[in-house]
Amino acid sequence: MERMVVSKREYQATIESGLATLRRPELSEYWDGEYRDDEWGGRHRIVQDFALIYAVLYELTGTEEYRDRAAEHLLDFGQGDHFASILCGTAYELLADELSPEERAVFGAEWVAEAEDSLDRYVGDREEVESWDQVSNHAIGACFYADYACHLFPEEGAKHDYGERTDAVWDAWWDRREFHEQASNYEGFAETFLSAWADIRGRTDAFYGTPSVVNMLERNLKVITPGGIVTPYGDTGYHQHQCKWIALFERVARDRSDGHFQDAAADVFSYFRTHVFERFLDTVEDLPAEESVYNGRLIFKNHLHELAWLSLAALWHDSTVDSWSRPEPAGRIRRLPYGYVLNDADTRLLPDRRMVDGQVALTGGEPGSDEHTYLLLSVGPELVHDHADASAIQMLSCDSSVHLGTNGYLQRELLYHNAFYVQPSDWSRYPEDDPERILPGDGNCRGSIEELRTGGETAHCRVTFERFHGMPVRVTREVLLDDAGEVTLIDRVRAREDGYCGGPLFHAETIDELSDGTYRLRTDQLRSLGNVVSRNPPGELAVDVSAPNCSTTVVQPSYPPVYEESYVDFPTTEYKRVWKRSYAARNCLAPRCEFEAGEETVFVTRLRPTS
Repeated sequence: MERMVVSKREYQATIESGLATLRRPELSEYWDGEYRDDEWGGRHRIVQDFALIYAVLYELTGTEEYRDRAAEHLLDFGQGDHFASILCGTAYELLADELSPEERAVFGAEWVAEAEDSLDRYVGDREEVESWDQVSNHAIGACFYADYACHLFPEEGAKHDYGERTDAVWDAWWDRREFHEQASNYEGFAETFLSAWADIRGRTDAFYGTPSVVNMLERNLKVITPGGIVTPYGDTGYHQHQCKWIALFERVARDRSDGHFQDAAADVFSYFRTHVFERFLDTVEDLPAEESVYNGRLIFKNHLHELAWLSLAALWHDSTVDSWSRPEPAGRIRRLPYGYVLNDADTRLLPDRRMVDGQVALTGGEPGSDEHTYLLLSVGPELVHDHADASAIQMLSCDSSVHLGTNGYLQRELLYHNAFYVQPSDWSRYPEDDPERILPGDGNCRGSIEELRTGGETAHCRVTFERFHGMPVRVTREVLLDDAGEVTLIDRVRAREDGYCGGPLFHAETIDELSDGTYRLRTDQLRSLGNVVSRNPPGELAVDVSAPNCSTTVVQPSYPPVYEESYVDFPTTEYKRVWKRSYAARNCLAPRCEFEAGEETVFVTRLRPTS
């Protein structure tokens, strides 16, 4: 079915609206104030975000004021930054003809030279690269920056010996052609860098022609809910990354002339504009009341950075691409294992027997209806920036309402996920949240998908976990979605030893017990890492758990251990306080059964979402 897509004009209107709010005079301290050395991101990221936003608006409108402001920020870029390099370099490309020869020369000399710091920090020596079994987002960004800078300024690039290291990292990635960080906060921007890096190196056709790269990009379509929500999983939070995914999808749609990706971009943008952007503006109204300028600036920079990436999406949007509805977001989400090096056959056909299942996406109900339900299940194992949350429901949504989802970037322990939960029976509290006992989850826990059926208006999946999260317990989690969009979970548990208990956990802001013994779960606010709060469209989830000798309680877990005073890995005390408020859900529905060795315990849970 052919679909209407977003236009450059709609992107432009949203960018200009957000920019007008962020540039109000009373907020000037957030971009002009004094910065500390330990401040997250630094002034240079704000400056380079502004440079790209104004440069794109000048490209779209021809307005001289936008040109002048873009040039002002570009020439005051501050310092090179690997993650901002695609923004700063793109701004330069759009403005190069408007700059004097002297301005181009000064900018080029400084910007190219600054790439060395990123290479030193995130790549090191060429010899170190030879031992890598995967390439991190930081190394990708640093090498893209160095190659991009030398591509734009070849004479300056010749003065620096970057190629030896960037070639080594490119070769390490090209041998594998996979991205191993399973976290929605990282995949969108890192894969954008990869596609742009391939372009600089003249490898675009080979990049998009490699089956593992196609799989890498197309699996992203399965984590976007039918309502356009980018499912947050791994080290991430709600709505702090969606514009990066919009930009990625617009770039892939343009490069491949593939309307499925343009349709995905339109879905995410529609959700962002309808359900997130208003709160985005409301949050800015509250900035002057923040407890410190540093916390306020953290939120300000989050908003500004989203607008910068939305500007890339506007720039890359190609109206000549025929837009088609993306496939139903259902099926296995798979990637190659760490260290796997492609052979010649793998460059022509995906090596199915070597692929690792990390997640399973399911849908139920009639597409386009209020009952169209989406569920994303974690299968494990834990990858880079991932959480050890095997068995967890990472997303349950109906239309544009989130019913179950992440508790946030820093809530990595198994307790804080919508997972099946097992712990020793003699612990004093269930589920246990004592920092000395809380279960981190086993990163090696990996499920075996025994049955999977998708397509139509129903779906079914059965996954078995042996030695569930390192314990002598076997768990089989079965998920069924019916044509009304309702979900049935069947958890079969067989312990090999006595002394363990557990049950399925479900998190929400509020949980109420109803007269018929079911529970009503509701989450009204979705929080990101920087405590940027957006409203969750009204919706409730009815939960009915049945199991023999099962007791069900509602508990309020303590803050995760990362928030303990003894934990010092935060850049500043102010950030620690603001991040503490980003904990997304503080109530947990916790059914509990005692497991007898050799006996099977069966939990049947019915989930009825409404939007």
